[in-house]
Amino acid sequence: MSASHSSESRDYRVKGGFLANAWKIFAAVAAAGLGGAFALGAGDGKRFAFAYLFGFATVFAISLGALFFVIVQHLTSAGWSVTVRRGAEFMMVALPVMALLFVPVLLTKTSELYPWYHVMQQSGHGDHAAPAAPPEPPGPTLTLEPFLMVTMDAQRRVHPMRVAIAVEFSQATPQESTAAFTPRIRDAALVYLRALTYENATNTERMEHMRTDLLRSFREAGAATAQRVLVTDLVVQ
Repeated sequence: MSASHSSESRDYRVKGGFLANAWKIFAAVAAAGLGGAFALGAGDGKRFAFAYLFGFATVFAISLGALFFVIVQHLTSAGWSVTVRRGAEFMMVALPVMALLFVPVLLTKTSELYPWYHVMQQSGHGDHAAPAAPPEPPGPTLTLEPFLMVTMDAQRRVHPMRVAIAVEFSQATPQESTAAFTPRIRDAALVYLRALTYENATNTERMEHMRTDLLRSFREAGAATAQRVLVTDLVVQ
């Protein structure tokens, strides 16, 4: 019993000599490195914030992994890991220090570390974003007769095409005055659609460009109060 008690109470720590104070040397080196990092980061705070966050996340992940390893070994009462577990325990004890080292991350502006957060706030998806304004009601709309024409692809093959277009004017435009623009708008639309290639007509990503180009053409033709172009039908064979 006494032999067992003396074995359990045995102190294995190094006493005296260089190794007993080795932790102080490493602590001084860490403090000097941290101070130098803050001094150099004063010149470029944004780059320092990214570098510090990366270093913190790397060491913190290793410490968490060591903690998980030690927990699993104790839960399973594993005997084989007694020797290798010591190394994991050494890395695990850095977690209290990591809590202190997280303070600079908290003090850094969120928009510096996470640019997407600033964009999200501007786009109206933040926690305190203002409610979206209700959509503006449509103004007088001029619906054109469908255009039946042909378009040509890169191999100069001909494809039939049917396009239906509607033009929305500003709310201040009288409904009866929109019909006066019909000849000019149809003429501008014909000029644009005849130059439209098969590849552009069938490319859905070009649809917004088509609306923008048509709206500019209509305004240049004299329909200055035109606000929006609606492609209500587009069939290309």
